[in-house]
Amino acid sequence: MITKDMTILDIVNKYPETIDVFQAYDKTYSTCICCTSLFETLENTASMHKLDLVKLLSDLNKTL
Repeated sequence: MITKDMTILDIVNKYPETIDVFQAYDKTYSTCICCTSLFETLENTASMHKLDLVKLLSDLNKTL
């Protein structure tokens, strides 16, 4: 299960299938999340990019 305190790097390393979710968010928010926030927690990333953390967590965990 993916949690808000995991880093983006930890998430994509452990669950490579989540890259598609991050890429979908990239298109919506015109930023490369994996490029700009690789070492940030999911919570910090959501805050920095003004993403809905609950929805992002849900979308990521649906891929598992």
